[in-house]
This record gives sequence, structure tokens and C-alpha cells, in this order.
Amino acid sequence: MDEGYPLTLRFRDAVADFRYLLERRYSHASALRVVGDRYQLDSVQRSMLYRGISARETARLRSRRRVESAVGQSVAVDCYNVLYTVTNYLFGRPLFICDDGFLRDSGELHENKPEILERAVTLLFRFLRSEPPREVALFLDRPISHSGELALELRSLLAQARIAGTAETVRSPDHLLKERREGLIATSDSSVIDRAQVGVVDLARKVIEGSFSARFIALDAIG
Repeated sequence: MDEGYPLTLRFRDAVADFRYLLERRYSHASALRVVGDRYQLDSVQRSMLYRGISARETARLRSRRRVESAVGQSVAVDCYNVLYTVTNYLFGRPLFICDDGFLRDSGELHENKPEILERAVTLLFRFLRSEPPREVALFLDRPISHSGELALELRSLLAQARIAGTAETVRSPDHLLKERREGLIATSDSSVIDRAQVGVVDLARKVIEGSFSARFIALDAIG
């Protein structure tokens, strides 16, 4: 979703109150309950707060880890995180730039369609061909259905695109990305970014902005 989703004065006040509580060490869940109920926020607005707003220092540290390009770099990718963000954009669901500068969605992927996921894969590889990394490792969560088949397809696409790298299913991509000590990682998962020991590229945002004239709600512009 683009900037057509309204950032009302009520929502801006909710952002200020939510951040105020986070700065005083309220949990995200507790702060969301208090602020969401006070301002009668809908489910999308509540998700925007929960996923998009952090304490200022937390947002600053995450933003410092963000890098703009993976060209010529070795990059490990949280593949479902990237693909689902692109898929949500294709479905027309709300996406927003958070106060740490990363693009996230409302986290409400209730359905999926194979053809939409395939399109997201196509867009990902179109971008990788246009801005090629030195090598790429695409990690998929093994417990998710059909991950093995998708990994096989991704390996074939890597070979066709002549991009060095691999695609594999693993028990926990998050753990591997948190432990990585060289190259870059690609994710918008805040828990991974908080523990990252290398730079983080917002690959989903790069894919979407490189494929469409996309404009997003900018929570990072709300003081």
C-alpha cells in the first residue's frame, strides 16, 4: 500500500504516546494495548505501531546497521522474510517504512497464491541480476510447507542467472543470520537486526522500489 493510507493526527498522536511508553521500558504488547485502545486504532494501525515504532535508541542502532547495496558482496538472505514482504506488496497489503528505516508489512498474510509467490521470486531474481552480489545464500525455514521444492527451484534459477550461491532449507535462518560474521545479511526482522554482527540490506525494499514506482507510508518521518 502506498501513501494513500491516512496518517491522521490521531494516529500521529498515537505514535508519540507509543514511543513515550517504549522509552519508559513498557513492553511493545503493553504499550500497544494502552495506546491502541485509547485512540481506537484499527488492526492495520496497531500493526504499524507494533512493527514500525521503536524506542529512539533502538531505531538508531538498527538504522546504523542498514546498508544500501549488496553489489559485489557475499549476502545471506532470510528468504521467506524477503519474499513474503514482496508478496504482500503484490497483494496490495499495507507496507510502511519504519522508524529504523526498514520496510515492513502489517504481518497479516492470511492467504497466499502460488502464482503470486512465483511473481515475487521472479522480481527477486530480476533485481539480483541487475545488482549482482558476489555470492548469495538463500535460506528457507525447513518447517514451512514446500520449502524443499522452493529451494530446488531457487538453486535452478541461480544457475540460470549465473549467480554464485546456493538455496537451502535450514532449521532456523534467524540463527544463522545472527551468527554471521562476514559479508551482509538481508532481512527486515527486527530481532535479527538487533543481533546482527554485519551490515543489513533491506532486500525486499530494494526489489519493490526497483520494480515499481512505489511510495510508502513513512513512519520514520514522524517525530
